[in-house]
Amino acid sequence: MSIKNHKDYSKEVIRLEETSEYLEQTIATVVERRGRFNEEIRDAYIHLDFLDSSLSYSTIVLNSSLLDDLEKNFDLLMHARKKPYFAKMDIKQSNQDESEAFYIGKISLFDSTMETPLVVDWRAPIASVYYDGRLGEASYQVNDTEHTIELLMKRQYTIEDGELVDFMDVDISTTDTFLQASLESHAGEKLKDIVSTIQGEQNQIIRADIEKPLVVQGVAGSGKTTIALHRIAYLIYTYADTFSPEEFMIIAPNTLFLDYISGVLPELGANKVKQTTYVDLMFEIIGKKIKLTDSNEKLNALVRTDRDALSKKEKYLLATAASFKNSMAMKDLMDAYIDDLEQSILPTEDYCLEEYVILSLEDLKQKYFQNYSYLPLYNRVENIKQYIRSITKNKSKIILEDIDEKYSSEIESIRYGEAATDARRDKIISLMDERDAKLAKIKKSSKTLVKKYMAKFHTNDLFGFYFDFLSKMRDFSENEALNEVYDYIGKQSKNYKKKKYEIEDLAPLVYFKNKVFGLEESLDIKMVVIDEAQDFSDFQFFVLRELLETERFTILGDISQGIHMYRAINNWDYLKESIFSTEANYLTIEQSYRTTIEIMDEANFVLGQLPMENIIKAKPVVRHGKKPDLIELEKPWEVIDAILTKVEKWHEESFTTMAIVTKSNQEAKKVFKDLKKLKPDLNMALVDEKTEHFDHKILVIPAHLSKGLEFDAVIVTTLEESFNIEPLDIKLVYVAMTRAMHRLSIIAIENSIAYYNNLVEEKSQVS
Repeated sequence: MSIKNHKDYSKEVIRLEETSEYLEQTIATVVERRGRFNEEIRDAYIHLDFLDSSLSYSTIVLNSSLLDDLEKNFDLLMHARKKPYFAKMDIKQSNQDESEAFYIGKISLFDSTMETPLVVDWRAPIASVYYDGRLGEASYQVNDTEHTIELLMKRQYTIEDGELVDFMDVDISTTDTFLQASLESHAGEKLKDIVSTIQGEQNQIIRADIEKPLVVQGVAGSGKTTIALHRIAYLIYTYADTFSPEEFMIIAPNTLFLDYISGVLPELGANKVKQTTYVDLMFEIIGKKIKLTDSNEKLNALVRTDRDALSKKEKYLLATAASFKNSMAMKDLMDAYIDDLEQSILPTEDYCLEEYVILSLEDLKQKYFQNYSYLPLYNRVENIKQYIRSITKNKSKIILEDIDEKYSSEIESIRYGEAATDARRDKIISLMDERDAKLAKIKKSSKTLVKKYMAKFHTNDLFGFYFDFLSKMRDFSENEALNEVYDYIGKQSKNYKKKKYEIEDLAPLVYFKNKVFGLEESLDIKMVVIDEAQDFSDFQFFVLRELLETERFTILGDISQGIHMYRAINNWDYLKESIFSTEANYLTIEQSYRTTIEIMDEANFVLGQLPMENIIKAKPVVRHGKKPDLIELEKPWEVIDAILTKVEKWHEESFTTMAIVTKSNQEAKKVFKDLKKLKPDLNMALVDEKTEHFDHKILVIPAHLSKGLEFDAVIVTTLEESFNIEPLDIKLVYVAMTRAMHRLSIIAIENSIAYYNNLVEEKSQVS
């Protein structure tokens, strides 16, 4: 039936027209006020009296503040023109007889002539009823007060360029046709918002308590990244009087990921949120950029199986050293080293001006170990420096006065106690010369005294201390079984003298700086969101918690996609229970909204081969598609030719974004080169660690960089390397497979994914 034949069609068209008209009037008013405020600001500057500027200055400040508020909402108003709202719910409050209709959009619109807002912001408390409630009794909370209502109807709209295209009444969201349509759409180069299709379990996370740490284990395709961004937008809206957007921070895995999410934040009114990567944040805290080895060089070394691959022993040491440097055991060793350093920093002698003691060693220790014990070690040293500088000035003056008084008394005694002879005169002259020489010496010594004494403190810079620590790790450990690993770390640290560090060094360096040198300034962050958190270690989480000094963390990840597991967590237990002062709230999302049932079934079967307990497998939304196909060929050129054939076929099916996923960077470079050689005009890009954004429809990308991204269609391929039956290899394949929304093909050299063949065969036998 045509939507125009629906009994409510005319009423809905009129409502949309009224809303659009009011929206245009609001935008016009904002534009007019913007012009007026700018004019008043200009006028205030022109008439600014620098001798008595209080009135003009107040005008500037007031109008600038109002203009900021207008600008903040103006972009949201402009976005709302094409689609003022996306849903409606009819509810009946428990204390009222009549029902009310609430239209839900991305921004609130209030008409003073109406009792009910024209549009309710999706983040408003009452809007949670739409996302969580089914028809019938429901409730929502405002300021800890629960309101019970009856939900009579939920309706969703398709509005394009301000025109009503379709609407549908819904109840159970998991069978929602609008959600299905959204999932059937094509992936874009940027992440999209999901305000019109937020599901109940997603809404629970978005609106979770801000004051308690939140850890989310979400399967591939569950929308973790999108949920994180919508949670930030919700918190900014809900706590607008408490926090500013600048006090929120997103920590993303890389700059490509930040580019991918860049389109969502402005549309959600959260464009002022600080966005950074873990590496860039660590650089900011350290105070300088340091040269790092390729952040995924280690991963590539561990997954390579060609003739240039490392031996098993080399891989063991590489992985174990990386794991240790990012572990809480590393923190314990550093604490022991810092305790030792605390004892060795001070000089071993009194602070003296010549033979005069200005500050005894015991008094110095009291200040260092007691009075200033709350400070980082070098902050204590700086305080001591300021203290002895101040007492040196006062005490040297007293010493000079005492010397002068002593000699004057002795001279006077000779002058009046002895007869006026040449001997008496010589004595007096000798004493005066001695006095003057001593006073001059004291004055001269006092000028450099502080500097010379401070030079006796055990000093070094951050990197010098860190290098010293790495060379002495054995001295602070009782675990002799790790001696070989300590020696390996010490040997590798010789690269640091070339100023070349590893990503695993960043948490220890920042921890060291905080404990020994302190931070130059506070980061002033009140809320932190970490995405792809399965690639972080417990030590990294601990360091971030210590530095940012907040419990308001939202941490999202999927342990099944932890391809950096050699240096990262294997479960959430320690993070949930021990990093924060209170146990974190832990939620899981098992529903996957990205892939078809056929693709997810295959990916889950691969995941099931992991030797891990309690693996949470994804439950795909009921959406069917073609089964993934496996094409094995003998020659690399045959693989390349098959990839091009598949890409052309998918183009004909109107798929717009595709990814060709490899095991390593080296393999990606080779695949890209071979594809370009055969088809130079192919709109394709090679993605590596330096890629910050992409606008190509086809990407050649190693699996470890594809995390968090999604594509219409994906090809998993090999030319020279193979995927073994190793946890890391299984996770890489799983990550690659779960990037696909609609189509998945495995096109590879024969037997290079042999275990996958076995799995397919085993699966067919099981079924």
